[in-house]
Amino acid sequence: MLRRLLGRAPLWPAAPLGAMRTNSTVADAADELELVHATATFRHGARCPVFGLDSDVVRRVQWDSCAETARLGARVDAGADAVVALTARSGAMRPSAVDAQQRSHALAGGARSGELTRVGWAQAQALGAKLRARYGVADFEELRPRLACRTTHVSRCVLTLRGVLLGLGFAEGAAPVVAETAHASRETLTPSTKRCPRLTRHWARCRAALRSTRRHVDAGPPAFRRLVAKVPADARATFGFPATAVPLKDALIALDSLAAEELPWGVTQDELGALDDAAAAEVALLLGVGSGDGGADEAEALRLAAGPLCRDVLAGLDAAVAAPASKPTLTLLSGHDTTVKPLLVALGVYDHKWPPFCACVVVEVLRRRRDDQLVCRVLYDGATAPAPAAAPEGPFYVVLEETYEAFRGRLAAVALDADAWGELCGGALEGGVEGGGDTFGP
Repeated sequence: MLRRLLGRAPLWPAAPLGAMRTNSTVADAADELELVHATATFRHGARCPVFGLDSDVVRRVQWDSCAETARLGARVDAGADAVVALTARSGAMRPSAVDAQQRSHALAGGARSGELTRVGWAQAQALGAKLRARYGVADFEELRPRLACRTTHVSRCVLTLRGVLLGLGFAEGAAPVVAETAHASRETLTPSTKRCPRLTRHWARCRAALRSTRRHVDAGPPAFRRLVAKVPADARATFGFPATAVPLKDALIALDSLAAEELPWGVTQDELGALDDAAAAEVALLLGVGSGDGGADEAEALRLAAGPLCRDVLAGLDAAVAAPASKPTLTLLSGHDTTVKPLLVALGVYDHKWPPFCACVVVEVLRRRRDDQLVCRVLYDGATAPAPAAAPEGPFYVVLEETYEAFRGRLAAVALDADAWGELCGGALEGGVEGGGDTFGP
């Protein structure tokens, strides 16, 4: 059963790649592991809120830290950016209508809903620098032929990829890096309740169960119950709280990422953390985690939500193994929390926490030199986050290591191609072409 795989995995710090030595079950201390390929899947950096935009929580703040990212985003949209050049994965290239709708809402201070902030921009560059240090990238142009990039067609994700590339050592003046993107109707980096009737029904059952049982409130830790008591009636109505935790969490986490702004109602960091955990548990239901009363089989829910993403990751790994390059290859996948979280669940290493801004899961394929056996190592940096809104500054942590075949079996058990996914979904919803994004919504 899936539940047996979903406990917190033991973590240990990941050493720089040139000096890897672990107590793993597939590599002895004396083994030398040679990198073949790495796929880094990450969430965008800190952004403005997308929920509660007319609430006092959001309106009282001057959201004025997006001028630079707005300028950069306009250049990317116009196809005139010096760092990233978007190309359609298939069909015509169309930005996400959900992103456009969010960014049409101007906030006090001039920023727009969902826009990457100055903090998020810095987090993206820091992640790129961390990847550069791990993989010893001395010359970006030498890496370029071995680099593949993909992003959702959402501005904050495109700009996060741009920041990661700069952190990896891209020097402006060189040719921009080509990054594939897809319209939301063909997007596989995020789940879509709007494109999958069976997943939509499952989510509706989960929401109804939460509202009727209030188990996340009654069984919540003292910090969460204190938060419930602090939130005034008007804010409860605006955010649908505590029947759902996601909208309020979205606004407060965005606010907390500004650092200079105090949280409303005297909310403490412990209470914010409890809210973050409640929202994580709520959304995890869509992935089949703890959904025993949700009416859907756990494995089916996970395949519906993460099947296309796992297929893409697996196809990339298989291609790298089948035709290994003379030097290691690197793939960057820039997405959302709803990209990182399903992957963690599918791999059995979900830590029951919401992936923080710029959280990154790295899958490394390594060759053991003594016998040429392939090994997979999964790294995650979300576990090092000092607070729910902060991008980790510490090292990556190893959360899984096993043979390539065993790892491949994990992904294959969840992966679905487009036809199989459509059949399991029960057909596309009428008019349901947009979907996915930063949260599953309330």
